[in-house]
Amino acid sequence: MLIFSAAISGIQLGLVYGLLGFAIVLLFRSTGVPNFAQGAMATFGAFVVLKVFLAAGLPLPLSLAAAAVCCAVGGVLVHFVVMRPLSEGAGPLSPMIRTLGLSLLVTALLDAVWGAGAPFRFPTIIDGAALDLGQVAITNQTVVTLVLTIVVAGGCALVFRYTDLGLIFRAVSENPQTARLLGLRTDLLAGFAWAVAGVVSLLIGSLVASTALLSTDMMSAYLLFAFAGVVLGGMDSMVGALLGGLIIGVIANVVVVTLSPDWAALVVFLVLIAVLAFRPSGLFGKPNAVRL
Repeated sequence: MLIFSAAISGIQLGLVYGLLGFAIVLLFRSTGVPNFAQGAMATFGAFVVLKVFLAAGLPLPLSLAAAAVCCAVGGVLVHFVVMRPLSEGAGPLSPMIRTLGLSLLVTALLDAVWGAGAPFRFPTIIDGAALDLGQVAITNQTVVTLVLTIVVAGGCALVFRYTDLGLIFRAVSENPQTARLLGLRTDLLAGFAWAVAGVVSLLIGSLVASTALLSTDMMSAYLLFAFAGVVLGGMDSMVGALLGGLIIGVIANVVVVTLSPDWAALVVFLVLIAVLAFRPSGLFGKPNAVRL
């Protein structure tokens, strides 16, 4: 019963990992950039929600809506100010290194501007237990996280699979040079993708902060396990990112309850290495065929 209870409680954690990993894969499939600043963006979004909630006195839903606009604009600015300028011969690693630098920059700015007095108490989104299974209670927070994951993932999957916009995004991701030669506005599309990633990050940061205290390094561990879920599920699979994050969350929580928190990261990455030894592209990723 202890292991079952730990697995159930690990679902909420896994959904957060999966949703964060989903945002990473969404941006990767849209722009070809693995975003290591996704956690810092989520923390920034949560701070914006808190400051709007306290300073303007708006209800939490309106604070989330106002912060979503701010994060969307911030995502566009990130693309055009940080990611778009490329020096000649910078190489394919340059965008990835820029996201690492962006993560450090955002964290440092949060420390300097809003870090005094941290950690902060974030407004609770919803309280109570939605379903009581005897010794196991599924909280309303878990239900909200699950619904949000389904809505975000389902909406993005429909756009990517069944709309012209999704087809254009896939074309830009596969071959940006050819897409640009065909007249596609790749800069505008990439800016839109960063805006979506900013809004999704805001939702993730608010979910995490509502169950814990808000601090500038709140998302560090989440980003690490989210990337583990992305690699486990497959870097090119949005469904794989969700399921990989869910698997990582359940495994980590079971290990924490049955062994100790110190063993969680070790066991998770041992599982990750074992899976990749037999399937390097991840559980749901597609192997890259190379013509010789």
